[in-house]
Amino acid sequence: MLGNGTQTDPYLIRTPEDLNAIRNDLKAYYKLTNDIDMSEWGNWNPIAPSTTNKFEGYIDGKGHKIINLKIISNAEFAAFIGNARGDVSNGYIKNLGLENVYVESDKNNVAGLVAVNFKTTITNCYVTGTIKNISPTAYYTGGIVGKQYGLIENCFTDCNVIGGNDTGGFVGLLPNDTAILKNNYTKSKVSGQINTGGFYGDINTNAGKRPTLVSNYFDKTIAQTTNYQTSGVVGLTTDEMKQQSTYVGWDFENVWYMDSQTGYPTLRVFANIPAAKKETITVNSHSLPIKSNVSKNIKATKHTKSILSPVFSITNRKISTTKNVLTYSLPIYTTVEKSHRTVRNLTQNVNTYINPIHAKIERYIKSTKQINTHTSPILSYINVLAPINHLYLTLI
Repeated sequence: MLGNGTQTDPYLIRTPEDLNAIRNDLKAYYKLTNDIDMSEWGNWNPIAPSTTNKFEGYIDGKGHKIINLKIISNAEFAAFIGNARGDVSNGYIKNLGLENVYVESDKNNVAGLVAVNFKTTITNCYVTGTIKNISPTAYYTGGIVGKQYGLIENCFTDCNVIGGNDTGGFVGLLPNDTAILKNNYTKSKVSGQINTGGFYGDINTNAGKRPTLVSNYFDKTIAQTTNYQTSGVVGLTTDEMKQQSTYVGWDFENVWYMDSQTGYPTLRVFANIPAAKKETITVNSHSLPIKSNVSKNIKATKHTKSILSPVFSITNRKISTTKNVLTYSLPIYTTVEKSHRTVRNLTQNVNTYINPIHAKIERYIKSTKQINTHTSPILSYINVLAPINHLYLTLI
């Protein structure tokens, strides 16, 4: 088995043989690198199956599963690990699934993952399959743990749990205040003798000895019992169990998600779904400057408005009577001459059109009026001469 069993270099479990070798070093660090199918292994002997032979190590399943594990035993501590003691080592079992297990015994302390757990922290784990105690007088049968001291958080079971006394779909017995169960659920079918419940079988309710239970649930439709409900443990119908809003305080962004196939919560670590990430993104929006030249020529006597690029323009206007003279620029070059020797009582408007060239405009008037003129960058020379009764117009 690869690795040195340390925290920084754990033993790597890749095969059934590697899994079995855990019993050779009960205080080491272990990590699964893949799912392990135990179909060909035969009967599994529980690791650390006694009060003196106890597991004090660390197992990280890394989101992998142990499949088709089979245990048939006539001794106590029938489970994948018989006796886990994390009170000295702060040991843990996390991110590990046991799928389609079969456990059978006729003695006390029977479960899927750990038969008796004394303060080894269990997080992000699940068990599916059959857990069976065939003795009606035996005690402490549970889906994940038979007798529980310490913390179990973010775990679930989906089993057929058959037991004697103190039988529960999740755990068999919660003996004192060291037991802490938080954010767990079970949809196990449960049957047993005295003290049989959907989530736990029995619990110490004495003052100062009561376990801590927070937001745990069991499917009472599947369990076929409403036993036992207390603060922190609630029995719900299947329809209610399939509503995310049911699970008060659960982390559905980083730990859980609602499985679209089963309808129940499932752990993200086993589906390779990354934790949801929240971040703030700043987006800057830019618009390019819009430039436009707009010319507007108004045929009016007083005011003319236009917009053009800066040009120098000199304008003089001399008239003896009010005349309107408007100029336009078109892309043609013309020379126009128009003259009248005698014009009486006639107002004549003359329009000229000149190709865009440099221009100079002069108007001569006897009275000065303010006028705005607007020309494109052209340069031309125009004289308008108008005596009182005659109009002479020369255009070049």
